Amino acid sequence: MHLRMTSWSLFVKKTAAVFALAFALVPLLEVQGRLPAGLYVGGLVVLHLFVLGIYVYRVRFRELDGDARSLIARVAALLVVTYLLAVVSEFEPGSGREELLWQMLGVSVLHTVILVLLMTRVERPAPAVLREPENI
Repeated sequence: MHLRMTSWSLFVKKTAAVFALAFALVPLLEVQGRLPAGLYVGGLVVLHLFVLGIYVYRVRFRELDGDARSLIARVAALLVVTYLLAVVSEFEPGSGREELLWQMLGVSVLHTVILVLLMTRVERPAPAVLREPENI
């Protein structure tokens, strides 16, 4: 089994975008208690839809896994990382900027793991062809 990134340049661009969006969210989190709930939730939904778009942009899901076993492992890993992301992203109202920045770093790292899981192709090596020894 061989793991191969589908596009390193696209991965770097997606990672940079996710980090930028995550850290751009810090000012919104700092004022979340002073915003109307509908506006705050609406902003989060739009942001998450945008990140979802970044995740799936130019990903050919049918080409990622060679068999059911690697697909099951990938889905299980995505579920674990999603759970960890939910745990890390519980932002307390009134948290200081430094605490929010550390949490955003954790969120960004987990988003990067998700990008790796969505952009890494599992390839099976081609079977070796046995040749008969040549007579000398």
